Amino acid sequence: MEGLIQVLYEKVDLGETSYQAVCREIREKTGLHTAPVYLTTDKGFNCDIYTTDIEEKIPQWMEPSKNGPWTFYIWTEWKVLTNQAKLTPSLITFKRDIKRVTCKKGK
Repeated sequence: MEGLIQVLYEKVDLGETSYQAVCREIREKTGLHTAPVYLTTDKGFNCDIYTTDIEEKIPQWMEPSKNGPWTFYIWTEWKVLTNQAKLTPSLITFKRDIKRVTCKKGK
């Protein structure tokens, strides 16, 4: 979605599960091998939402012709972006769920 902050997304290839697709896309777009965790399905956009912890790994900018460089936000910045509607609708709708499963206690 032009002009909005978004995360990796792509269509599921024929014969591929959504989990296989998200693993492939993370690898193709960042060079990272991760273990995504299913969070929910956004029925409004017909897409599954996964989260993943990249730990201390640094994503590579593998497809500069398709996307901009990676930017990381802390949760206070994320909240501001959400309130300004700078995130995709799915990220705004599921922000509490995303934060709950990705933030460690005390952070």
